[in-house]
Amino acid sequence: MSELEKAFNLEMQNIYKNAAVHKIYFRRLNGMILKYGGLNTAKILVVKKGISIGYQRLIEIERKELSVEFLVTKEKYKPLFTEKELDSANTKLRL
Repeated sequence: MSELEKAFNLEMQNIYKNAAVHKIYFRRLNGMILKYGGLNTAKILVVKKGISIGYQRLIEIERKELSVEFLVTKEKYKPLFTEKELDSANTKLRL
């Protein structure tokens, strides 16, 4: 695993912790990270159709920066994702 992937995985774990501060508990996200790793979890979630209840809640409290989609679109992590994955993440961020 590259250093970039390690950093991404750590930030994925931090999404769960940071959202909990706002009383949003991404239990499914946490379970997926433990099972598949942060990078694979992000790749699964960003292309999934629709938005999750948790992401909807982040929209409501105006904290999209706590989302997987936001993390995926960070400039330093873009090399880890395909154009399709980045497009999907950007589309969800525009909601």
